[in-house]
Amino acid sequence: MNFKPIISITKFTIVDIVRQKSIIGIFIACAVFIFMVRGCFSGNYSVNGQTFDKATIAWNVCKFAFHAMAFLSIVLAALLSMRMIRRCREDGTICAMLSRQISRRQFIAATLAGTWIFTSVFMIGLQAAVMALSWESVKAIMPGYMTASLICTLNVFFATALTMFLSMYIADVAAFIIAVGIAIVGYAASGAHTAIGYVASQSGGQTINTGVWHWVYVAWPRIAETQFFAASLLGSTPDLSFNAIFPLIDIVLYSAVAAAALVFAFDKADI
Repeated sequence: MNFKPIISITKFTIVDIVRQKSIIGIFIACAVFIFMVRGCFSGNYSVNGQTFDKATIAWNVCKFAFHAMAFLSIVLAALLSMRMIRRCREDGTICAMLSRQISRRQFIAATLAGTWIFTSVFMIGLQAAVMALSWESVKAIMPGYMTASLICTLNVFFATALTMFLSMYIADVAAFIIAVGIAIVGYAASGAHTAIGYVASQSGGQTINTGVWHWVYVAWPRIAETQFFAASLLGSTPDLSFNAIFPLIDIVLYSAVAAAALVFAFDKADI
C-alpha cells in the first residue's frame, strides 16, 4: 500500500485546520485558560482551617486541568470534524484529490488522521503547558502525565470518526451535538454507576435493580472510564486489572467500528 498520498493529505488537512479563522479564537481561549490555571498554582487554600501546601495544590490543579482539557479536546474534535467533509466537497478539495489517482479510502483515512493528529497534539500541548506551570510552582512534574494524555487521544479519535460519519447523513450541528452528547451521557452514566455501587456497598452489598439502564451503561462507549483510567496514572500506582483496562479495549473497538463505518460510507457516497 502506498502511504505517500495519505501522508500528503494528512499534512494538507492539518495545515487547512490551522488556517481556519476559528482556530485563532480557540488559541486565545486556551491561553486565557492556561493563565487562569497559572493563578491557581500561586493561590493559598484552606479547608476547615487547614492550609494546603504547594505540592497538594499543584496536584489537584493538574488533575482538574487534565480532566477539563481531555473533555474540551473531545468537543474540539467534534467541532472540527462536523464540517470537514462538507467543506472539502464544497471547495473542490475532494474532486481535486481524487483526480490525482488517490482512492476515496486513502482520502478519508488521511482526513480523519489529520484532524485527529491536530486535536491530539493540541491537547498534549496544553497538558505540557500545565506541566511546565507545575514545574515552575513546585519544581516537580506529575509522573505519568504524558502517558495519560496519550491514552485520552483514543477518546479524541472516537469523537473525530463518529462526528465525520454522522455528518455524512445528518446536519453538521446535529452530528456535533450527538457526538458530544454521547460523551456527556457517558460521564453522567459513569457517575451514576459509581453512586449506585456506593449505595449498594453501604446497604450491605444489596443488589440494586436498575433494569434496562444497566444494559445501556454496559453498551455505552466507555469514554469517561477511559479518561478516569488515564487520570489514575497521575502520580499514583495505577490499577492494571482487566476491569480497569477494559474501557481502553472498549473505546478502541468503538473507534474501529466508527472509522470503518466512515470509510465505507464515504466510499459509497455521491461526491
